[in-house]
Amino acid sequence: MNEERATIISKTLSRVLRHNPGANGGVAIDLQGFTDLVTFVPYLNTLGPFDKSPVSLEEIEEVVGSDFKKRFQIAGGRIRAYSGHSFQVDIGGEAFYPAGPLYFGTTETSRRVLNEGLTVSKKLKVRLSYSYPEALEIASARPGDRPLVIEVDAERLAADGASFELLPNGEIVTDPIGPDYLVEAQAHKAVHLPHPHP
Repeated sequence: MNEERATIISKTLSRVLRHNPGANGGVAIDLQGFTDLVTFVPYLNTLGPFDKSPVSLEEIEEVVGSDFKKRFQIAGGRIRAYSGHSFQVDIGGEAFYPAGPLYFGTTETSRRVLNEGLTVSKKLKVRLSYSYPEALEIASARPGDRPLVIEVDAERLAADGASFELLPNGEIVTDPIGPDYLVEAQAHKAVHLPHPHP
């Protein structure tokens, strides 16, 4: 599969699984974020561009399996997105208590978040990375701009009452974060703690 088709499949999975439950006669997504592949694949093939070039289950499995961000899960004939939802789901994460900073990977065009805070639009939670290299990899994968890694004073944020959740794919999510907890991360100063999911 070429990179362009893989990207289209990945973006479509994100759009439908994160933001489109049941829309326009679409697929039903349960409280854990899962939908059955037996109905999901035919539904995708009613959407452009797959209405002209159908996507197969094998292609979906390849995209999910090769995604370095681990954004999706296939299990028991079902598929779900791990995070980024605009509707309530229970992914089955566990309470997480940060013992140091966390990181957010973005690009220079979003530098304003250092003054405005990490907010959410459609998504209900902010997704954070456990390490600077992980956040930099995410930031570098965004096309068209220079990567920017933001350090979150997560330990102080937790002490001030914020709660964090560690998802099964290793992502950490929390509610929107004010600018007082954010600084631009510097690679040589970044703190590297053991990852909770080795």
